[in-house]
Amino acid sequence: MVDEVTPPTRPSVLVIGAGSAGIAALKTLRDRGIQATAVDGAAQIGGRWANQDPAHGPVAYRTLHSGTSRDALSYADLAAPLALPVFPSARQVADYCEAYVDTFDLRDHIELGLGVDRVERDPGPGRGWTVVMADGVERHADALVVATGPFGRPRHPQPTLPGIAGFGGEVMHVHDYRGPSQLEGKRVVVVGVGTSAVDLACDAAEHADLAIHSMRRGAWFLPEILFGRPADRYRPPVPLSWKARRALFARAAAAQLGPLAAYGIAHPGHGYGEVHPLRSGRLLSHLAHGAVTTRPSIARFTADGVEFTDGRVDEADLVVLCTGWHVDHRFLPEEFRGDNAGPSLLMRIFHPDAPDLAFAGLIDAGQVAMPIAEAQGRLIADHLCGDYHLPAPSERAAAIALEEAISRERFPAARRVRLQVDFVDYLAALDKERRAGMTRARHAGHQLPV
Repeated sequence: MVDEVTPPTRPSVLVIGAGSAGIAALKTLRDRGIQATAVDGAAQIGGRWANQDPAHGPVAYRTLHSGTSRDALSYADLAAPLALPVFPSARQVADYCEAYVDTFDLRDHIELGLGVDRVERDPGPGRGWTVVMADGVERHADALVVATGPFGRPRHPQPTLPGIAGFGGEVMHVHDYRGPSQLEGKRVVVVGVGTSAVDLACDAAEHADLAIHSMRRGAWFLPEILFGRPADRYRPPVPLSWKARRALFARAAAAQLGPLAAYGIAHPGHGYGEVHPLRSGRLLSHLAHGAVTTRPSIARFTADGVEFTDGRVDEADLVVLCTGWHVDHRFLPEEFRGDNAGPSLLMRIFHPDAPDLAFAGLIDAGQVAMPIAEAQGRLIADHLCGDYHLPAPSERAAAIALEEAISRERFPAARRVRLQVDFVDYLAALDKERRAGMTRARHAGHQLPV
């Protein structure tokens, strides 16, 4: 009689965050039979697309829309409804996330309104994690997946802008913006050159008495609709290098939009694509119609306005700082937090010193990353099931250094360069690494990492 072999016990996993990346990771883990649950301090699923409480990260202001087209943001196993507009609103994306959760029966495995206070590394050979919830209750998890994303704490200009204490108007971060009613009847200066700054400048153009967009440098643009179709749906008919793809999009954008100077936008001072280009025909239209005026950086505040670095002075009632975000992993032990762009990770997923700690959605691909979160979730699930093995510990530092060097080469003008990836090439790199890791797992006998 042959003794039956008991399969190894699958690890218990806690997913921290129930936004678009967290729910994708939860599904891929449960698809593999892993006992995974997700927690989120917010009261609803969907992360930044649904959040209305600034204590839980960026708020979905009323005019927030996806800059990524409906088809490009779709999960692979649940296409976004064709009834959605080409560029859905935040509410529509949040509803899509809710539909994803219900379609795959995930709701009973998600606890909302329950944040994580802190996480402690367990001692001993078995390791694992003790998770202290906001209500003080402790839980144990064999492995953690952190899916809180790249938008954590608001980033304010440092050093503090001169004269701000004596300014008689209001200064706020976009973190505290809810919608156009906050702009009505005011002279508004929007500071920043990212996606939220574009949205705020457009809202100010349409609702404020005066709209000024202060940009420390210019920006490159990629039209949302490029020659009749969403720009993110273009794929060259033959494989091209990243440099060739970038050059192709640069020429196409220039052909459709014309020179930046025609809109009053200064040259960015770096090459096309060295920061992910902005996608907003709406802002360019407002600039062309004079509804928004561009200015350089703020030099200092006056009692009733702002002076810019070119010497011009404008009166202002409200200054909105769209100056970015810090990654916020304060709940993790300090040695696993990294810096304001998070820790250095293998494939932007795995912590090199903890095989039971992974991250999902901690990237900037220049577009909404549902397909990336799914691919990351599959790799995490393979890893926790023993079907994918990480490179040897001695090889991980070199692999991470190479990945980050590639990002520095491709995105030298980006502030949080560690998070930058090329959407197409990153998905291909994940697939290549998955196959390599499966080979390593076969040679090691599919041992579980925890």
